[in-house]
Amino acid sequence: MSEAPVLIFEYRSETISERALPTRIVDEWETMLKLARARILASLERFLTEPAGRNVFLTQIADASSDAYEGFVNPAYPNADFIKLKQRVKLAGSYNAWKTGVQHAFQPDSTFETNVTVKKPKFENNVRLTIGGVGFKPVYWGPIAKLSLLLVGDTRPERYMSDSELFSKGPAYPRNVFSEAGKGVVPAIISTYVQGVVMLLWCYRGGIDSACRDAVVSSTNSRLTKLASARDADTNVVLELRTDPATGLPIVYGKAEKI
Repeated sequence: MSEAPVLIFEYRSETISERALPTRIVDEWETMLKLARARILASLERFLTEPAGRNVFLTQIADASSDAYEGFVNPAYPNADFIKLKQRVKLAGSYNAWKTGVQHAFQPDSTFETNVTVKKPKFENNVRLTIGGVGFKPVYWGPIAKLSLLLVGDTRPERYMSDSELFSKGPAYPRNVFSEAGKGVVPAIISTYVQGVVMLLWCYRGGIDSACRDAVVSSTNSRLTKLASARDADTNVVLELRTDPATGLPIVYGKAEKI
């Protein structure tokens, strides 16, 4: 008779909502990105110095883009070959205009720096979706971060649990349940949760119907199940993205057992 599984931990987050970054961090994003202007321009120098730059542009930008574009054109569409050829010819002939645009955009006090400031509110608005899930460590430990650390046997998250979170630790706690798989699995788990949580918060923000929300949950959980299968052979791991029945807001869930 086989022995019953022994709990390592079980975790369920509170409902996840948008969270703002401190204003000083958003201001720092703007400042640091503007300071990167010269470095970005230098990284494009190989495309800008003629005649070699023109050839590099054709090989690494124009032709590469056209090769990828061809895969998006339905071969059954009328004049499909001509459509693909038209894109290739136009892009290959755009070097001078592209070069002039890049050089103008990355001059001091020009388009690049202006657009960084213009896009600052958009960055601030969109990053709220990610911070809700992963957190900002000096201020808030997010549920995705907590769960990912618990999966590798890190005990620090228990110091940051709120009363509205479920956290149970069993006799087999703590335990790295992915010790055999190496370090690549947990980052993939984090990114999968982040994608799912952000999409659900977009659904919530936009008032999208529950069918779309359920599709996000189903797709995310399918990928999480595959990632959980990389667990150590003597463990069971359940990873799920859930939604609150009343609000539709996302919830992160994870459970690990020793078998």
